[in-house]
Amino acid sequence: MASFVIRHKRTAILALIFILGILIYSNTWNASFQFDDRDHILSNWSIHNISDIPTIWKLNFKTRFLPTLSLAFNLFLTGSDVFSYHLFNLGIHLFNAFWVYCLVLLICATPKMQQSFSRETVYDLACFSALVFLCHPLQTQAVTYIIQRLASMVTFFYLGAIVFYLRGRIEKRTVDYGLAFGMTIAAMFCKENAFTLPLAIVLVEILFFETQEKRKTLFRLLPFLLTLVITPFLIHSNSNANPALHQFIPNALIKNNAFSRGEYFLTEINVLCTYLRLFLFPIHQNLDYDYPISHSLLEPKTFLCFLLLTGLLAAGIWMLKKNRLVTFSIFWFFLTLSVESTFIPLDDVIFEHRMYLPLAGLAILLAFVLHRFLRRRSHFMIAGTLVILTLSCMTYARNNVWKDEISLWSDTIHKSPHKARGYGNLGFAYAERGEQQKAYDLYEKSIQIDPLYANSYYHLGLYYAQKNDWQKAIALYQKTIALDPQHCQAYNNLGTYYARIKDMDRAADALEKAILSNPSYVVGYDNLGVIYHDKGDIEKAIKTFQKAIEINPAYAPPYLRLGLILKDYGDWKNSADLFQHSSHLDPLYADPVFALGQLYLETGDLKAAKIQVGKLKTLNRSDMAQYLERKIAEHTAAPQKPRAP
Repeated sequence: MASFVIRHKRTAILALIFILGILIYSNTWNASFQFDDRDHILSNWSIHNISDIPTIWKLNFKTRFLPTLSLAFNLFLTGSDVFSYHLFNLGIHLFNAFWVYCLVLLICATPKMQQSFSRETVYDLACFSALVFLCHPLQTQAVTYIIQRLASMVTFFYLGAIVFYLRGRIEKRTVDYGLAFGMTIAAMFCKENAFTLPLAIVLVEILFFETQEKRKTLFRLLPFLLTLVITPFLIHSNSNANPALHQFIPNALIKNNAFSRGEYFLTEINVLCTYLRLFLFPIHQNLDYDYPISHSLLEPKTFLCFLLLTGLLAAGIWMLKKNRLVTFSIFWFFLTLSVESTFIPLDDVIFEHRMYLPLAGLAILLAFVLHRFLRRRSHFMIAGTLVILTLSCMTYARNNVWKDEISLWSDTIHKSPHKARGYGNLGFAYAERGEQQKAYDLYEKSIQIDPLYANSYYHLGLYYAQKNDWQKAIALYQKTIALDPQHCQAYNNLGTYYARIKDMDRAADALEKAILSNPSYVVGYDNLGVIYHDKGDIEKAIKTFQKAIEINPAYAPPYLRLGLILKDYGDWKNSADLFQHSSHLDPLYADPVFALGQLYLETGDLKAAKIQVGKLKTLNRSDMAQYLERKIAEHTAAPQKPRAP
């Protein structure tokens, strides 16, 4: 009978999580790609071919391999249609809420907690904790913002590892230890804050289990502790391939922000208090906070926040003798934020998605506090229902802001009116819609706020380039480079402009600087190869295209360029293979289809050439299709013998 009741309640909470989660995120199915989604998904050629897993591994963050692989799977399934991405993100979020439910149940079944609450109370605490985790508006950035499945996926494996470890300890099941260890390994390939997972397992062991047999306990924990080396190893092994990874290395230098490691730590003291405020009062949420840097512990705000956090930590220690669930919740908050909010400086001091995993601990703490002060179960149920309904409404409202880039960045500049990035990104969103004047005004506003913000000069350069005002565009690209010497796109655009005016030496110089500023910038290599080819240095061109392919085997244009070179040398078979491979890598890329059509015309294979015409029409390249049709007609009227290879 007891097992039936347990099973029945588990089914009920699963159904409630599923239904409520679907409802509060029902307005996100068509929410557009945002912010970093473009660079990491749409413009990330390395994930456009899911069958080439070695390339996905090589060219992306190794510590984020599993989320990246999942994005490649979404691209394979639905391309740029956002529905499948949001479905995956929400599915992970729903499962994570269930993990929180299981976590509370299992903690309360451990030797040091099993007498603390009645069975009824345990289920109430578990359900409320899971629903707070599910419905809290702070979670929207990790769920609705597609790329931030990084946060939800690491949480999936993080919570899963602890749940299986707890069940293995309670029921003494070896298979659960194996599952816990496997999920620990998987978490290390989702995000860098998985580094703290082995320490969280040690925390669980110390708080909730008897540790008289220290040797046996150490033997049990040792495999998990050995995984601590994985994250640092992966970061160092990949840091040369992607300079952005350097921000996670302990001696990293900050490139974009003028603050020291000590100032970052002091600022994070304030940030942690902001996170606590957002948890208790989730209002004025913001994608891009204009957060002040703290320079001294004696600053009033920083000192008060330090006292608050110290008091919270002290309360966690004091509650060791009273209720270890509270201690666990408080320690969880600090531990899971320790990678991103202590001494390792990141470019942005605050982001709401960093609270996704820590919020599990705060949800449990809120459940305990509410239950303690509302002793009657009926009062707890009423208050809990009101809390969940309020959070659900706030989450639904916050998700409306994420519907597209215009609404998101409009909200951002309203809340951070003195920060340049929001205006620049809103300008870019309007430019994408073709509203160039609005884009121009926002770029100018961004520069007015921060004359040192390089990206707005760059985008303003794009604006003038589109209007063929190259003199202003070039000046703005040069200003971009002066402010950010590592801005490879600005060098690239300079190079392509000089190529337009046939100044090949200056074009080559600019493009060489582009790849020097970012050695993995495959577009720069591709354009530089074209310049070498046009200068007549075929050997250099071939080597440059081969280097582009080595950097990113999933990037289509260099295969086309090499194919054209081989075609000029009469190697039609290999040329055709390269054109076909280029088209396979990027089915929307019309140039290799056109090149194949021309090749088939020259070899007299008119049937194959007509097939390429059909493909070009499908790609809406009527200009290329009509050209080939004219040539086919000419060949039909006056048949020619194919040239020998």
